[in-house]
Amino acid sequence: MRTSIYFTMFLILVTANSLFAATCDTAGRFTVNTDGTITDSSTGLTWKKCLEGLSGNDCATGTAATKTWSQALALTDTVNGWRVPNIKELQSIVDETKVNPAIDTACFPTPAGTANIYVWSASPYAGNTTTSWVIDFKDGLFWNQVTQTTSINVRLVKP
Repeated sequence: MRTSIYFTMFLILVTANSLFAATCDTAGRFTVNTDGTITDSSTGLTWKKCLEGLSGNDCATGTAATKTWSQALALTDTVNGWRVPNIKELQSIVDETKVNPAIDTACFPTPAGTANIYVWSASPYAGNTTTSWVIDFKDGLFWNQVTQTTSINVRLVKP
């Protein structure tokens, strides 16, 4: 009898832990919308849940559509408001308590096996007109010497 009670309690704890672990931002900062977007109450920005080219609840459908910097900027959709985020906006979704990837994967699923998860920002680097800022979501660091002709992931945002 005691064993079955302990086993039942164990199952309840495991189930509850699994539910909380899969919840996007338990602190309430991010809201998962039904249209594949995430709203950030801290910044007021709405993010696409998946990198460009990926879709589905776990962002596992498709292939990440890497773009050069100018190709990424061309994805701007003035009708619907989508655009490439600036470096400060992109940095706002880095989760500094995590690494590999340094983002809340319950909110922003990351494709399995992705070694470097570089994502373009719309911010050019003032010190060199052929480079722009990117964030590597593997470790959360941002880089300013990435040549604009390099093909990198894109995540779009809108106000």
